[in-house]
Amino acid sequence: MNSRSEASPPIQDLANALQKCFSEAVKQGTDHVDERLDKQEERLDSQDATLRLIWNQVKGDGKLPIDA
Repeated sequence: MNSRSEASPPIQDLANALQKCFSEAVKQGTDHVDERLDKQEERLDSQDATLRLIWNQVKGDGKLPIDA
């Protein structure tokens, strides 16, 4: 028979379960943010390429004002 001193107190079990949930939520949130940042970077790269193409067609080989 287990005495109370051998088992972890219920509050400690609750704290461990909450910590586990919190850690998983942080991991999922981080993964979600990483995915969004990757998509945003791809979109900005595409927009940058389009802007440079148009700039080169209109202006020639001059630098973009945003490169300064």
